[in-house]
This record gives sequence, C-alpha cells and structure tokens, in this order.
Amino acid sequence: MIYLNRRYYMSKILYNTIGEVLRHKAIGRSTLYAEIQRRVFPKPVKLGARKVGWLQYEVDQMMLLYLRGLSEHECREFVRALEDDHMNMEVYNAV
Repeated sequence: MIYLNRRYYMSKILYNTIGEVLRHKAIGRSTLYAEIQRRVFPKPVKLGARKVGWLQYEVDQMMLLYLRGLSEHECREFVRALEDDHMNMEVYNAV
C-alpha cells in the first residue's frame, strides 16, 4: 500500500473547486468524472447544498502519484485508502 505524507488534522483545510482540479490535471470535466468512476481519482466532498470540492492535499498527492508514474492499480489502492479515511472522518456527510 502507498502512503504519502497524509495529514489528518490540519489547522486549515483547503478545498479545490472543479475548475482548479481541471486546471491542475489539464483535462476536461468528463475525463475527470471518468477517472472518479474508475476510482483512480478521489470523489469530491460535499461543501454545501449545491457545491462540492476536493481536499487540496489529496489533489496534490494524486498529482505526485501521477508524476511518479504509478500504475492505475496503485492509484486505485491509494484512492481506496483516501475514501476509507473520509468515511472515518465523515467528510462525505459534512455540510
């Protein structure tokens, strides 16, 4: 299993909007959601009634994984670990 420098408790949690994620990855919206569907990129977290975002440190870590040239399987394992952390921290339910 791959673990980068994950910080669970930060003084200030920063989020990336979909536009910021698309710019970081240099891809289109449909490609991003296809990656989420394939579980090689984390799901967004709910920020409000009509707003979602991605935890900035997770986006940064995913970009590092891509730069390291990890396989899709290894990325999928990492995303699964992130999602397990989300369930433990209840970020999917936080509004």
